[in-house]
Amino acid sequence: MFNEDTRKETFIEHYVPILSQTRTIKLIIRSVFAGKHNPFNFQWKMTESGFVPAYEPKPDIVLAGEQQQIEFATQNKFLISSIYDQALQEIVDLANKYDFQVYLANSPVSEGLFANSHYQEYNRSLQTYLQGISSQSPNIHHLASVKTFPAEKMQNPDHLILSGAEEYTHWLVEQILQIER
Repeated sequence: MFNEDTRKETFIEHYVPILSQTRTIKLIIRSVFAGKHNPFNFQWKMTESGFVPAYEPKPDIVLAGEQQQIEFATQNKFLISSIYDQALQEIVDLANKYDFQVYLANSPVSEGLFANSHYQEYNRSLQTYLQGISSQSPNIHHLASVKTFPAEKMQNPDHLILSGAEEYTHWLVEQILQIER
């Protein structure tokens, strides 16, 4: 079904994120030295339904993360990894086979990051890719709109605190309902 490289990449992404997510490691190290994070204390509590709410905004981390993502977007063109492309292709195949609807939505983004021209250019390429995926099937819907939030409602440039998550969820439902009308 999948070739050996795909299996290895999946294993590394899932079980060895320290190798595949260097940006996250940099943020952890930076926050440890800034006295904002103790890697030995578990910071999150998961509800029985699997939800992990965040209550405290972290605007300093949002701003630092914005700068890192802007630097990345400035130095790189959008490129989907083969594993993610294969996963989306499989979702298209399953949606067609079992006739169910899939909505490709953008994560929430901090206002400062979304306002940056380099990020906008990077995001346009991402949206073009997602539109291409959605054009493969009437069951796949691309929600191109992006909901932005102030740093005071976020923990990093694309993760919200609970009040922001509730707002984003209501917004996302409205976006889906507009497609269904």
